[in-house]
Amino acid sequence: MCKEVAFRAGLNCGYCEGEYAVYVMRKGLSHADKRSYCCANSPRCADWYLHKFRHTFATNMLQSVDIRNLQVLLGHKNISTTEKYLKTMRLEQLREKVENSSLTDYL
Repeated sequence: MCKEVAFRAGLNCGYCEGEYAVYVMRKGLSHADKRSYCCANSPRCADWYLHKFRHTFATNMLQSVDIRNLQVLLGHKNISTTEKYLKTMRLEQLREKVENSSLTDYL
């Protein structure tokens, strides 16, 4: 569904090519037919996948939620997995979050 929305919005790169299987029923037997595609005219662009939206959500949430709460929201067992989303934050934003943290009272 994500790829279909991106295709209708004209967001496909137009260069992805490959094959996909279509399962066809003939004479009571099912078999796979291979069909070729180009993402310029098919909703199969490799640039669009659901995890991309998850990453965007996590990055945006870091603007208002601390990393421990983000870890819970994303369902990560290890905080180091969640820390990867800190790489996308700008240094100024990160410094501001640290300075405005309630933990600075203890420094």
